[in-house]
Amino acid sequence: MSPVLLRYLDLERFMLELDERQDPHADVIRDMMDPLWYELTAADRKILDARDLREVRVIEYARLSIGPALFQPPPPVPQSGDLKVEIRDWKGAA
Repeated sequence: MSPVLLRYLDLERFMLELDERQDPHADVIRDMMDPLWYELTAADRKILDARDLREVRVIEYARLSIGPALFQPPPPVPQSGDLKVEIRDWKGAA
């Protein structure tokens, strides 16, 4: 990506954040993007046109039940001689 496209994307991201909060400064950022838009190459615009934009929502935090099972001691660490691994097909293992 060209440096101009990277700057354009940075401003776009900032503008979208402000837009989401209904901040009037989003329009100021949008106006700042116009000169950069005219500097973009055809390849840069092709990258922008090919984007698939999706809205991402914050996922609720995971919740755990706290009980005695949560605070059990960890399982013992196996000693080097305890592990027996047999690999018959090196290509399949890779």
